[in-house]
Amino acid sequence: MSQIGFKVSAKAARLIGRENITDADGAIVELIKNAYDADAECVYLKFDMPFASVPYIIKSTDKLSAEDIIVIKKYYTFTNGQFERTVYNEDSTLELENVFFKYNTIILIDNGTGMDEETVTNSWMHIGTSNKETNYISSKGRIKTGAKGIGRFALDKLSVISKMHTATVPGDTIHWELNWNQFTDAQLLDQVTATLSTDTESFNDIVKKYAGNDYNNISKYDWTHGTAIILSPLREPWNEKQFKKINNAIQSLNPFGEVDEFSIYITNTHLPTFSYKPQLIQLTANDYDYRINSEFNGDTTLNITLLRNEFDKN
Repeated sequence: MSQIGFKVSAKAARLIGRENITDADGAIVELIKNAYDADAECVYLKFDMPFASVPYIIKSTDKLSAEDIIVIKKYYTFTNGQFERTVYNEDSTLELENVFFKYNTIILIDNGTGMDEETVTNSWMHIGTSNKETNYISSKGRIKTGAKGIGRFALDKLSVISKMHTATVPGDTIHWELNWNQFTDAQLLDQVTATLSTDTESFNDIVKKYAGNDYNNISKYDWTHGTAIILSPLREPWNEKQFKKINNAIQSLNPFGEVDEFSIYITNTHLPTFSYKPQLIQLTANDYDYRINSEFNGDTTLNITLLRNEFDKN
């Protein structure tokens, strides 16, 4: 009698991940949770989107390549000094999304603990398991919130190609890159491969390159370690509702910044009104009537302290 094992198809693994991350804005929040779990003090998030959706009117083609302009002329008519879309069908929309969305990029950088080559190889590339199941408290005492082993599929939800630069201290800066379209063509999961190499630049220099002028806003933080994720081309259109959901979720992750700092900076080139800089608010005795502190030891003990401030003792 022989023993045989299961083989996992690439399609099945992808479906499992996508079922746990249903929308693009939720995928961003999942990545921010991973930064929180990595004890980051700062997260920098940039939506660089000249074409958040397929435009009806194109006033300038300066950002477009000559090859893309040829495609555009199939579905747009040049009139009054601008291109106006005149063909509307599913095939044209798909082709135009491929043209425009490759100019869109999402950048997410945190100064958490980062990963070394061994961690990237044995943990990040290990789908469906996570040390968060057993090590659910971070070094700073944070209760880890990220998904258990499927968070990397947030990258697949967002972009066709995902790049990651990550560094620990001391340690090299590791460059990881994956084309998620491999999951479409591959039969089995082990046929999908990512590239792994060592960056010649320091992590701090990489942060400076991607943050650009925004680096001045985050330069006070330690950028000798952390993780930078670069997502492009993007898969889906984005709208105001999605950006609003992200901002609302971010402000609820650590609204007062009291326990330890977790500051999130957002730059949105498409809708600058959704750019965001954190404002650390500290609660004083004048701000509450009751305040509850609770501590759970992870086993059987929950300690609760009630601070009463409803009476003015003066």
